[in-house]
Parts: sequence; C-alpha cells; structure tokens
Amino acid sequence: MGDTVHIRGEGGTVWEMDLPLSPDIQKRLNAGHITRVNPDGSRFAEPEAEPDLDLDEDDGDPGGEDDDLPPELQEFLDTPPEPTPAPAPPARKPRGRAAQ
Repeated sequence: MGDTVHIRGEGGTVWEMDLPLSPDIQKRLNAGHITRVNPDGSRFAEPEAEPDLDLDEDDGDPGGEDDDLPPELQEFLDTPPEPTPAPAPPARKPRGRAAQ
C-alpha cells in the first residue's frame, strides 16, 4: 500500500487519501478549504526538518567555509564594511523678522 494522508473535508469528515493527491484536492488543500489532520482528526503538525549545519560543499574539508568562491567574492566578503556617516543635524527655523 502506498503513502496516505488524512484530510478533514468541508463537512468535517476525516478521509484517508492516497498520495499523490488529485490536482483538485491539492488545490483545495492549498487554499485552506480542507486541512490535513492525524488519523484521529486532531491537528496535523509537519515534522521539522533537521537543519543542515555543514554549509561547506567540500566533502573532504571539515571546516565551515566554502573554498569554491571566486577570488573577487572572497575579497568582498573579507573586506570590513565602511562606517556609516553620522546623520546631519536638523535644520533650524529662522527667528525674528525673517520668519514672517
């Protein structure tokens, strides 16, 4: 038997459906008109995927940096950012006769 999911329809009935879902059922699921539930009808929680902590694409290199970057990009990443200039003080309103 293939993979199945449980779907609560618009009327509240829980249906067991084979995967892949038909395009019509998939559209209704994506739109939120029907929802995926556990076999007992309780709310279904997607299992969390384990994070891939090794972002290095070099199989033999245990380090965390990717050595395949072009030199220009590596130089850009290694260059510290320039400090941002301080904001200008607010303009003062003229006083006296010039303000009239």
